[in-house]
Amino acid sequence: ARAPGTKKSLMGFSLCIMELSFLSRKRNLKKIVSSQFVYYNIRSKEMQRRKGAKPVDIPENVQAVLKTLEAAGHEAWCVGGCVRDALSGRRPEDWDVTASARPEDPLAVFGSQAEPTGLKHGTVTVKTPGGPVEVTTYRVDGAYRDHRRPESVTFTRSIGEDLARRDFTVNAMARNLRGELRDPFGGREDLRRGILRCVGDPDRRFQEDALRI
Repeated sequence: ARAPGTKKSLMGFSLCIMELSFLSRKRNLKKIVSSQFVYYNIRSKEMQRRKGAKPVDIPENVQAVLKTLEAAGHEAWCVGGCVRDALSGRRPEDWDVTASARPEDPLAVFGSQAEPTGLKHGTVTVKTPGGPVEVTTYRVDGAYRDHRRPESVTFTRSIGEDLARRDFTVNAMARNLRGELRDPFGGREDLRRGILRCVGDPDRRFQEDALRI
């Protein structure tokens, strides 16, 4: 059965491993997930063609943001869906950056270019000639009582802890200016095989955010 609410990039996938029932209180939808992972088989011809595609380079405006943060003494990585899409050979619509910098640091480093668009969750938006780039501090999420967003976040100095809070392995990858890939959960291999797999316990991941279904 095809999962409702799936993003366009996941259309054509079919749920194939089913072991554990999960009931979303927000949507009253019964979902079946594995106690270890959720699989989607890629059947889209477009995705099949992209296997082995050359990764898309980080745009100059995003490189400039990464360089500025590193020059100020911070770690900085592109992260999430943009890394997933770039490794697939698809040009990302948005590039997100995660950094060891505290939220106030990008505000100071980028000056009038920076806007405090989500300080509570560690996010500052940097205006660049190529479009806005969100910079978010490494963080660990607190409880998701509304099944949508964490009630609190704790900032951390660990990129590994930040990646561990993410939903799927293909979204838990980070790439820096030098092309180094941080992939602690095997997201690139899952991408190559056409598998969508939760980071950690899928029951917890879907309890956190009902829109992940």
